[in-house]
Amino acid sequence: MVEHQPYRRRLARARQGFQVTTNFLDIVGVKPVMGRGFSAEESEPGKDAVALLTYNLWQRRFGADPNIVNKTISTNGTARTVIGVMASRV
Repeated sequence: MVEHQPYRRRLARARQGFQVTTNFLDIVGVKPVMGRGFSAEESEPGKDAVALLTYNLWQRRFGADPNIVNKTISTNGTARTVIGVMASRV
């Protein structure tokens, strides 16, 4: 049982997310390496069920799936559509 606890913690961490403003990427000056960033429309309630993955999460949790964009994942208990993947060094 003890052997599996670190694995479970990694999975729990991988499912956590956080919210940012739609201009977050412009402010920090980065662009996704795959897909796109957030649109202004996605700041409206009911239109905000999108996710931008970190490069490491994309590799670890999703096996670097080249078709991840437009797939549905769950973060913080909410179904979200993946819109992009960030660069490996952000």
